[in-house]
Amino acid sequence: MKKATWHLVTLVLALLAAGCMHKAEVRVETSTLVPALSPATPTMTVAPTRTPSVTPTATQVAPTSTPVPEPTQTAVPTSTLGPQPTQTVTPRPEPQLPTATQQVPLPTAEPSIVRIRFAPGATSATLTGRIVRTVEGGVEFGTEYLIRAFAGQTVSVAITSPNNDVLLTIVGADGVPLKRYVDGTAVWSGQLYATQDYIITPASVGKTTDYTLTASVSALSLSEPVRILFEPGATAATVTGDLAPGLVARYVMRALRGQKLEVQALPASWVSLAAEGQDGSFWSGSPNGGWLAIDSLPATQDYVITLALVPTAELAHYTLEVTATGAGSSD
Repeated sequence: MKKATWHLVTLVLALLAAGCMHKAEVRVETSTLVPALSPATPTMTVAPTRTPSVTPTATQVAPTSTPVPEPTQTAVPTSTLGPQPTQTVTPRPEPQLPTATQQVPLPTAEPSIVRIRFAPGATSATLTGRIVRTVEGGVEFGTEYLIRAFAGQTVSVAITSPNNDVLLTIVGADGVPLKRYVDGTAVWSGQLYATQDYIITPASVGKTTDYTLTASVSALSLSEPVRILFEPGATAATVTGDLAPGLVARYVMRALRGQKLEVQALPASWVSLAAEGQDGSFWSGSPNGGWLAIDSLPATQDYVITLALVPTAELAHYTLEVTATGAGSSD
């Protein structure tokens, strides 16, 4: 029985094996495919993914490390582009060099001008200065000093220096010289022939030196000026008087801004003229001319006219004619 059963089972199994052989092969193929996919699929084995990622990184590091000196060209240009325009402007300091070079000849520039002013009640003033020698030999002129004085006043000027090599020149604003340095002296005193500014100039014939200048004027008692009045509708007025040497005659008149003022004194060869506004404006006529003209007055105000005899003249009788023309403006 056992043997028959075993045979039966064997037969059944054989039949089953014959009928299912195809299926079994499929299973075998499926089972063989699974292991075949495993070795092909593993991502870990895909060295290409890891290799390329490492290789490019290594390849990129190489170029970056090689241009290390060039970062200045990549980063600096960007940061330098801002400063560079500013540094392109840096050449501007260079043009200043000629300016600095031009400062060298400044000492030889025209002397500055200083007005001498007296303290209230004083009749003299003292100033100090320095003359720098810029060339070998010759005369070196210093600062020009202006002093305003009336005709008839006596002016005294003296300059002292360590080596007594600073001399003196005095010229009137009208161009008439009172003293020249070529006489070799540093002092002068005399009576003025006209009311105007006088220019005092130190002149050095030695090396660079300091100096002290003292200027004084004699007291002058000035009477109140006589007012000139025009007849209604008139543009001119005439006055007469007597004038002694060393004294002055003063007249005052009101005129409008923009008017033309003309003053004529006779005898012309004996009289000098000057005019002064309340605002400090000042004009003087040429000596021995007896004539003064102002084309356009600067303001509506009183104007004082001063007459003086030239030093060589004696007591004189004069005629003064004043003319103011033009509409002018009263403001």
